[in-house]
Amino acid sequence: MIDYLNAGDVKNCNGIRKGMYKIMKIIDAHMHYSSIASFKEFGLRESNVDYSESGYKAEAIACGIVSSICMGLSERPPMVFPDNGAKTPMLADLSGKLPPGMALCLGINPYTLTDKSIRRMEEIIGGGSGGSSSSNSGSSAADNSKNIVQVVGIKIYAGYYHMREYTWDH
Repeated sequence: MIDYLNAGDVKNCNGIRKGMYKIMKIIDAHMHYSSIASFKEFGLRESNVDYSESGYKAEAIACGIVSSICMGLSERPPMVFPDNGAKTPMLADLSGKLPPGMALCLGINPYTLTDKSIRRMEEIIGGGSGGSSSSNSGSSAADNSKNIVQVVGIKIYAGYYHMREYTWDH
């Protein structure tokens, strides 16, 4: 469905003035919702974007985003991105839980992909739990049942971590 922006809508979406254009309802298929210091700094400096929960919600309303898929990503100390020590699976830790309508791709750091992290991903996918900063610390899926999210895939960060993805015959 296509709607016109109304007077009650947020002022603009990337510079588009209200009432000038029709906008479609959009699913943002790749976005980040993690507390990455350089993302926050860059968003404010280069794009004048409020990289926060309230900023995301305002942009989503203004731009007609009805759903989004967030790529799990994390850094341990601020401004150390990419962080080779970030635990797999990487989740989304910008706020305590994901906003309604946001799904998650679990992030994989190839340096910390282990049998234990694979079991953790299976728990999250099977139990439907995860998505907060507390669940990225390695606690069980059951401990975070109030943070239920929809996991829709995995994101292998080979490029950030300078790894090559390949297949081979067994």
